[in-house]
Amino acid sequence: RTLLRENEGSSLHDIAGDHPERLNASQVVSEAEAGDPLSLRVIEEAADYLAIALGNLINLFNPGLIVLGGPVGTESSSLLQFLQEKVKKRAMAYPLSGVSIRTCSFGIDTGAIGASVLVLQQANEMLFTAARSPSDTSAASAIPDSTDLPPAHS
Repeated sequence: RTLLRENEGSSLHDIAGDHPERLNASQVVSEAEAGDPLSLRVIEEAADYLAIALGNLINLFNPGLIVLGGPVGTESSSLLQFLQEKVKKRAMAYPLSGVSIRTCSFGIDTGAIGASVLVLQQANEMLFTAARSPSDTSAASAIPDSTDLPPAHS
């Protein structure tokens, strides 16, 4: 509220007045892309917090790719630019050297598409694991037969 009151010349103030709850992320991103200084400040602050999270994720899991989706990820080149700068300060050099941060083009459907892919991968794994013939011992040999287990002690 204070920022909106202090920046009455901002296009965000024109949209929301003194009521930030009237704003959504897409509006802030759109105004930042148009060059509104307050919107850019909000995007940069969001990038600060997101960089903390992504830096931790990179340090812990060493991913090869991080994809930002949804309306904010696909619409904001300034968020991606700020984020790439700030993640460099948060992640360790070695894991950071192997990661790429990109946006995707699925928009609002990003989460649904990702969830669908996971379901299909699980279904594929379950179907083909269950359909494996008994003569196929490649995976079955890794699972001990009950006769190979030591007797249970009471």
